[in-house]
Amino acid sequence: MGAAKERMIEEWERGYAYVEGAICSDCVDEEALQAWIVSNATETECSFCGTKLNEVHAAPFEPFVELVMHGLAFDWNHPDDEGIMFISREGGYQASVSQTYEVL
Repeated sequence: MGAAKERMIEEWERGYAYVEGAICSDCVDEEALQAWIVSNATETECSFCGTKLNEVHAAPFEPFVELVMHGLAFDWNHPDDEGIMFISREGGYQASVSQTYEVL
C-alpha cells in the first residue's frame, strides 16, 4: 500500500485530517487546554490569530487536535463501536448520529 493511501486510512480512522500550524493559548477558552499549549509551546507564531512574538507561545496544532479528539472519545464514539444498528432501508443508523465537525 502506498504512503498516501496509508495516510488517508489513518486520517479516516481518527476522524480528522492532518493540519499544519500552531495554536496559542489566546485562541482557546478552556483552561486545561491553555495550560497544555503553554507547556508544549515550540512556535513563535500562531496560525489562527496570527500573533507573532520573539518567544515561543504556540504549540503545534497536530498534537493539540489529537489531545482534543482523545478527550472527546470519552463521550463520543463511532456508532459501529457502540452497537448502534445500521439498516439502510430504515435510513441508516437507528439512533441520532453526530459528525466530528458537529461535535467540535
